[in-house]
Amino acid sequence: MEKFVLFLLFISTAHCADVSLSWNANSESDLAGYRLHWGITSGSPTQHIDVGNVTTGRITGLETGVRNFITVTAYNTSRLESGPSNEISYTPPTLIPQAASKLTVISGSGSNVYPTGSIAKVSANGPPQGKVFAMWVGDTEIIKNVLKAKTTVLIPSTEVTIEATYKSK
Repeated sequence: MEKFVLFLLFISTAHCADVSLSWNANSESDLAGYRLHWGITSGSPTQHIDVGNVTTGRITGLETGVRNFITVTAYNTSRLESGPSNEISYTPPTLIPQAASKLTVISGSGSNVYPTGSIAKVSANGPPQGKVFAMWVGDTEIIKNVLKAKTTVLIPSTEVTIEATYKSK
């Protein structure tokens, strides 16, 4: 079987320990499929996955911060396997957790834990009978417009609470 070249296609951002790969197709007429092989020692894969007769594959569940060496092989209809492609290495990054803060909204919606520095939408509950929205109170320095029942807040690096208040019509 002929040799082919393995390419790092992209690194998944949804799961930092996943990697997608691509390789050039094997042109032999009896090609049946491909296998991805990987391990933490160069030239000594310890794991593999059969991806079928496609030229892309995905390895999931890699340990972050650990270097992996990856190759691909082709196999034919007689299950004879080719030699490995070029070997590439990939180390899934160790992500630093993004800071988050809790926003508590009393008499309204928008309570949640948000990434620090993000913008969150908040809305006051409908006013009690005979009243109208007055203003937001509490940690109001984060609120874009304290006089609007629907507004946004800039999430700070500390836990904050805001409350919708109402006044008579």
